[in-house]
Amino acid sequence: ITSKFPLYMNSLSIKFRNRHCNNLLIFARNKSKQNVRKYIDLVSNDMYSNKRRQSLFKSRAAFKLQEIDSKYRIFTKRTKNIVDLGFAPGAWTQFAVHRLEEQNLSHNILGIDINLATPVKGCHYMQGDIMNKSTHAKIRNFFEKQRLRETQDYQTDTSSDEEKQLDLIMSDMMVDCTGTGLADHIGNMELCTAALYLAYLELKPEKDMILKVWLGLELKLFETRMNIMFKKVIHIKPDASKDRLSELYMVGRRKVDLESKGITFNDILNATNSTEKVS
Repeated sequence: ITSKFPLYMNSLSIKFRNRHCNNLLIFARNKSKQNVRKYIDLVSNDMYSNKRRQSLFKSRAAFKLQEIDSKYRIFTKRTKNIVDLGFAPGAWTQFAVHRLEEQNLSHNILGIDINLATPVKGCHYMQGDIMNKSTHAKIRNFFEKQRLRETQDYQTDTSSDEEKQLDLIMSDMMVDCTGTGLADHIGNMELCTAALYLAYLELKPEKDMILKVWLGLELKLFETRMNIMFKKVIHIKPDASKDRLSELYMVGRRKVDLESKGITFNDILNATNSTEKVS
């Protein structure tokens, strides 16, 4: 059991090794013709898959974000600087660009993915691993450069250096599924904790965060941490989310001004399920 995340964590990333050799075990699953047929039938009869094919969105994930936005009004004039974690193939950013541009609102959207991807129109993309602090620093530098460029364009005083840059963090990240529920859940929790660390550092007070979480034993603890960081935490399972998947989405509304309360990220990591919500 190893962890690449540079902070103390309860959830650790898991690698499976044969006890008699140092090579990573590779699990391969060959689909039978019957299973392939079943998958094709599921896709062809799925309303959101068909809807996606009739749209310009890169995946059905866009409709999940669309439902979240329709219920909670995520994209407003208060939402300009956005990070999309787990960016590829870009459907969430596509929807965010669409919603902001139809309101004639300016935006700076940066997609982050560990895999190579192509940026969609109206956004920027950077390959990086959110588990590494260097990626967090690159995100901050990107938005700082955007701010300086905009202040120079409008001949605004650039002497003030706003400490936090982001108005929204959205994460549709998931590890490569192993088919083992516990391992997939622990991997997802580690990614979510890394995203939470980014929110602690860079998300402005009173701003929001959207996260995909995977159901499992660590979810209650993660919700406790979210409740410390945000004034309200909402659970939602969008209609576009497949019923057979264990995914759920958390929406953190109105981030608490943690520094003014003297709350460190280690305080958040050390929280227990009995920790009271910060008001």
